[in-house]
Amino acid sequence: LGICSTLALAAIAVAWIQVKSLQDQAKSSIEGQIKTQITLAETLYQKDDQLPALVESVKALKILDENKTTVDTSQDTSQFLSQLQPIVYGVRERNRLVGVHKSLVYSASFSPDGKMIATSGDSNDIRLWNTLGTSVGNPLKGHIQAIRHVKFSHNGRMLASASDDRKSILWSIDQNALGKKIFEFKEHSKEVYDVRFSPDDKTVASSSRDTTIRIWDALTGKQNIVLKDKEFLTEKDYRIYSIDFHPNNTKKEITSAGYLDGLVSSWNLANDSNSQSKPFWKSDENNKHKSIVWMIRYSPKGDILASASQDGTVRLWRAQDKKLIGIINAEANNSRIYGLAFNSDQSLLATSGVEETIKLWNLEQAVSLWQSGKTKLSQPVLELKGHTKPIFHVEFNPKDDSLLISSSADNTVRFWDVSLNRSTSPQTIFELELFIQKGCNSLYGYIQVGQVDKEIKDFCIQHSSKTSN
Repeated sequence: LGICSTLALAAIAVAWIQVKSLQDQAKSSIEGQIKTQITLAETLYQKDDQLPALVESVKALKILDENKTTVDTSQDTSQFLSQLQPIVYGVRERNRLVGVHKSLVYSASFSPDGKMIATSGDSNDIRLWNTLGTSVGNPLKGHIQAIRHVKFSHNGRMLASASDDRKSILWSIDQNALGKKIFEFKEHSKEVYDVRFSPDDKTVASSSRDTTIRIWDALTGKQNIVLKDKEFLTEKDYRIYSIDFHPNNTKKEITSAGYLDGLVSSWNLANDSNSQSKPFWKSDENNKHKSIVWMIRYSPKGDILASASQDGTVRLWRAQDKKLIGIINAEANNSRIYGLAFNSDQSLLATSGVEETIKLWNLEQAVSLWQSGKTKLSQPVLELKGHTKPIFHVEFNPKDDSLLISSSADNTVRFWDVSLNRSTSPQTIFELELFIQKGCNSLYGYIQVGQVDKEIKDFCIQHSSKTSN
């Protein structure tokens, strides 16, 4: 009997060892899968490919969640979560529209209510999207060459476009006539670069390589005024890249840029005449840009004008007296700055250009540094990386300053979380469910546009605190 008991105990011990060995092998295999996913996620994140990195991170979290009994120690789980934390809590890209136009996207603009986005590029059409990246209606067709810029009217009922085909077109955005062409404006003799609505939406201005700004009636399409700087009548390569109306309609003022010597000029439209422009550098010519200016924009309150130049700087001007009040070293010298945008409370300015990075700048700091010692601001508060070619346009959501969109020569439109006070780590000790929910919430838009496989989509539907419309 004693021998039998001993043999039985030995058999049990052998079986237990075998089971334990199989369990260890299973655990090792699962942990190997998790480590592989984490390595892949880290590699993508280091390359600034943010959303794919987050997808791979959620795949690792999914494996962890499905094998809680195998990866059974909190120490193992915490170690994996610690590795994933910089990605899950660090990714700022929230959505990405890929292949939006033919090969590049020049412009991406929010509607005034922040619910719709219009994009344009080299596919000769305009496309409308909601903020989840789902297309709205059919593409707007009417141009025959690349469309440089699109802009919604302030009342949100119209959209204007500027194209290389020398035309500007006004489109209806009313729901019952969405995408209907209201009229075409064909007076420019060369490419049209920019188009803007006056604050009351009664007039539209377009600027062109033909050296003119043309002001036309938004109701009739009739040309009212032609602005052409008399000092540059003989310039062979003078062109107006950017214009903007002062947001205070009583001022009747429009500002322009594109001069070869770095000049920024304003025009008074109050007298309904082609008056000579006034420069934005007062009496000190040393304050003006050292090279051509690509973009200008007024702040929402209209007290500041920002100008972005080939000299790598953004200059801030007090609109009232056209005095220089700050300089930002936004890009390397001789590096084009294409994108320029204020947020709604004027605390931040976003810039973008050929360096493929979006930068956010503290405006109060820029002004303070200049006032205290003529010092230029060189350190942004935030950098957003991920685009792989020059970034043509950036814009804040007018109803949500935490959301920024960008359009690029890499043929993508990207959505970014630019909130500065967000948490970069879980508020409590590492918990798997918190990581899963954070990762899935951040992937919500990307999932809606079909960029995530069904397995992860279904997993995130179970765990995300957001729900599909």
